Amino acid sequence: MICTQDEGCFEINPPFTLSGNHVSDHMGRILQRAEDSRKPLTFVMVHAAPHARVAREAGLQRFVREEVRLEGGRHYYLEGNFYQRAQPRAYVPPFPSVVLFFSTTEGSKRWPVTRSLVDDIKKAFAWPRVKSKPARPSAMLPVPSRPSIKPPDVPSWP
Repeated sequence: MICTQDEGCFEINPPFTLSGNHVSDHMGRILQRAEDSRKPLTFVMVHAAPHARVAREAGLQRFVREEVRLEGGRHYYLEGNFYQRAQPRAYVPPFPSVVLFFSTTEGSKRWPVTRSLVDDIKKAFAWPRVKSKPARPSAMLPVPSRPSIKPPDVPSWP
């Protein structure tokens, strides 16, 4: 993570380099600097729930504004190399994932995590309904269609 911004809203997904806490330590420094300067800064992290604790335990807990839990077997991701395939495939993990919102005080005011936003995130990740339950929910499965999702209301940028 080479981000040196001290204001804005950024997604980090997924932080594979959390080993050694490099990403979370760097995020902590940037968030603290922005908090001290009273600047709006938010990071949104999508991660497997068992591994997300590393970020929370790395001194970032005070910046966590919301944690959206996505239940195992009931949400999906598109494969990372989906752009190389004629038809993207979904990965339905058997374990839960979380969407963590880390914000400074001003960041949480600029980009509040509303009930509507949380609902939209859950809808965006929800595994599409199928008539029969797949034998192996963690298998790579074709994505028949993406659910239609209303865009969240986002406060205008100054």
